[in-house]
Amino acid sequence: MKHTEAQVLAKAHEVLKDLYQQFYNAEDVEGCHFIPEEEAIDFSHFTGNQWSISILDKVFDRYSFLTISDETGEPLYLQSSMVSGSEIILGEDMKYAYKSEHDKYDGSSSKKYVHKKKPGR
Repeated sequence: MKHTEAQVLAKAHEVLKDLYQQFYNAEDVEGCHFIPEEEAIDFSHFTGNQWSISILDKVFDRYSFLTISDETGEPLYLQSSMVSGSEIILGEDMKYAYKSEHDKYDGSSSKKYVHKKKPGR
């Protein structure tokens, strides 16, 4: 394990603030757990140890799951009952966003953005 639960939860709150904006509520984050590589869900090209963060959507009474790489400490994707999995990237504005939203604006290749870290982190 390269990151602690506290570090991962801090990153999760940062990511969710960017993604959910005014709808973000810290109390919706219900916890996280470590997933070793051999038990990790194979989503696209992401491999390695991961962390899964449980997020309760109280309005619809369902859960979403944010996956963070243990290797980099950066978010990989968000999975919900509505969407099979949305990749998360760090945009040039230094805010986390869903990859598909970012591509709508500038057509950039995801390879340019995957796993970038915010300066000073």
